[in-house]
Parts: sequence; structure tokens; C-alpha cells
Amino acid sequence: MTDGIGVQDVVQLAASRRPLQIGRLLGAGTQGLVYEVPAHDIGRSLALKWYRPNSANSNQFNRIRRLLTLGSPGRAFLWPIDIARIENRPSFGYIMPARDGRFESLAALVDGRTRIGLETVCRAAANLADAFLALHARGLCYADISFGNLFVDPTTGDIQICDNDNVCVDGERGDVLGTPYFMAPEIVRGEAEPSIVGDRHALAVVLFYMLLRHHPLLGARENALFDITPNSLRSLLGNAPLFIFDPADQSNRPVAIVQDNPIVIWPALPAYVRELFTTAFTTGLNDPHAGRVTESQWRSAMRALGDLVHRCSTCGCDQFFDPAEPADRCAHPDCAAVLAPPARLVTHTTVVLEPGRRIRRRHIHTGGGPDAEAVLGQVIRHPENGRVALRNGSDRPWSLHRPDRPDADVRPGVAVAIRADMRISIDGVNGQFFG
Repeated sequence: MTDGIGVQDVVQLAASRRPLQIGRLLGAGTQGLVYEVPAHDIGRSLALKWYRPNSANSNQFNRIRRLLTLGSPGRAFLWPIDIARIENRPSFGYIMPARDGRFESLAALVDGRTRIGLETVCRAAANLADAFLALHARGLCYADISFGNLFVDPTTGDIQICDNDNVCVDGERGDVLGTPYFMAPEIVRGEAEPSIVGDRHALAVVLFYMLLRHHPLLGARENALFDITPNSLRSLLGNAPLFIFDPADQSNRPVAIVQDNPIVIWPALPAYVRELFTTAFTTGLNDPHAGRVTESQWRSAMRALGDLVHRCSTCGCDQFFDPAEPADRCAHPDCAAVLAPPARLVTHTTVVLEPGRRIRRRHIHTGGGPDAEAVLGQVIRHPENGRVALRNGSDRPWSLHRPDRPDADVRPGVAVAIRADMRISIDGVNGQFFG
């Protein structure tokens, strides 16, 4: 038994009046303990967070009750389902969906313990931005975006977000300030409470970590310190934060050998992504309300970034094609082989046509919508000539335009080999092939 609760105890759910027996301990934190809750008859796994006595206060109880009333912002959130109590016990907890076993900590992705493709990293980043956009659209603040609360499926890029019991209304004082390395400067300085604009800073830090495997504010200044103390951390992150790639001040540039990841990866990012990060960690540091990159900006940017991933034919390294500044060599420093421009389809956006990639509705139509990710085509190797080809995966024919032949229909299921002088019309939208 720990903090007044044992594995054999039975909790009673407040709304459903259902009893559930507690299973094995899954984890423990400062606020409480998380247990497995077997519930085979309802077809999904559940978990119980049981609060330690010092956290089981009326504010926390009322926050959970309000979250139950509001309902989950989306399937990524392991949102409270019901309040749980044990008869004659002063504490309480809540039931939530259990984390799926295919999800791994985002920290494992960042430090290289989890193998994940670059396109999948971008998909996870877009999904993360989309999830927090849904939360913030309800006027809610997460308050503690950090690696400890974020999980990713390394195969699909799907995400899950846990510890939602600290979500609060934007502007409302909560019990949690955040995790220091992800907290906005104004919160580190004690000038503001957690908020939606504070979440935006934390989201930008997480995305920077996902792509560059490094903190955006920890460069030469941090490396020069003998030890990190609370005061030095407050200076680096709150009192005098400086982006490691600040265009106006180079004094905090990352240090070679000890901080190599951002040195290698930063120039390999497309220019528009570097510009967004620069805005987030220059203007955004000093102007929380008007200067920070929004969730929808990050979502669009990360989706587009995933479409630009291509592979070096010499070393097999995944990297980005930059339509604005095409590189002629592999971005991996140990390779640097000459790269030919990849095949690509250009509509309102650019999609590198790597075998295995899908052409989606958002590549053809602007405006998003619930069917933005619907698949219209697949990139394959043509079965006859081995060239990159695009197969019609929709239920309507496409129109192929070639300068040396009459226009032709591309029926559903049919693949067309890519040539740089061809155009294609999908759902009445014209696209140009390159490469």
C-alpha cells in the first residue's frame, strides 16, 4: 500500500457508479500514482491516477470535474473520464484512457533511443501542433508542455498527451508553473502565470528539440558555465534569453563538438522553417502576445516540411529539399555526395515524389478540412521502367498533359511515370512535375 491505496483496492466511479479493481502500479510522480485498471468488458484499457494526500485538494477536484464537463479536445489527449473514490478514504483520483503500448516517450526520440524516420518526425510535430490548437481553441491552457507528458508512435507519428489534470482556463491561476527548460521567459521571471501564449513558447521549444535535438537557448553561454544552478538557469531561460541562432547576436552560438547537432542540422533546414524558429526565439521571447508563432502556423509548416523529405542515394540519409535554396550536396557531413534535384509535384505546395509517399487532398486543395489527409495517390517505382511514378489512388480520373503527345486520362489504379515536362490535373487543379 502506498499513500493510502493498494493494488487490491476497488475504486468507485462517481458518474457511472461502477466499481473497478486497481491493477499494477504503472508510475509515480509528485502529485500522485498511476495504476493499470483492467476493464476488459468495455473494449479499451484504462488507467487510474490517484492523488497523494497533499495534492488531493478541492481545487484539483473541481478542476477534474470541470474537465469532465468540457470533454476531450481530441483523441490525442488521455482525458479524464470519471472521478474515482474509495469508501472511507479522504483522497480521490480519476480514470482516463491508458497509454497505448505503441507510443514511446518523446524524450526517447530526441536522444536517439527510438528510431524514427524524418518524415514521421515532421508528422508527429504537425500532430502535436494540431492537438494544442484544438486545446487552445477552447480557451484552455496546458501549462506544462514537456517531454514527460508527450508520447509518439515512431511508426505513424501519432501522438498521445498525458497529465491533462493540470489543464486550466487561460488566465486562471493553476497549481503548476511548468517544467523549467520549456517555460516561457515571462513565467521563469515570475511575471506571468501559465497561459496559451506560454504554451506557444513551450511548443516551439519541443519542435526545435524534435528537429535539431537541442535546446534553442542553450549555446556558448551554457557551455561556458561550470555548473547549472537555479540562478544561471533563470538567466539563460528568463532574465537574458538569447537564441543560439539569433541573427543580430552571435555570442550564444552552439559550440562545436559538444553541441554539434544544431550546427549540422540548422543549415539543412529549409529557409522558411529557420525563419519561423528565428521569429519564435527572437521576437517571441520579448513579445508573448504578438510575437510568438501560432499553433496553426507550426501545423502548416511541419506538414509542408514532411513533404520535402528525400533520401541521399549514396548514404541513405534522409534530409530536406528546400525549394527556395536547393542544395546540391548531401546534408550529412560524412557524405556530402552530389545530389540531383528530386522528382517533385508543385501545386500550391511542393511534394517530393519519393517512393512510398502519398499525395493527399491538402496537396491539391487549399483550406484544410476534416478530409485534408485523404489519400488521392501513391508514389511508386514504375513496374516496367523503374522510374518514379504516381498512381491514381482516387475514384476519379486525372488528366495528364504532355508537350509531345495528346492529353490522356489517368484512370483510378493506373500509374504514370514522372517526367519534368509534364503537368497533371487532379480534381481540376493543375500541378507541374519537376526533377
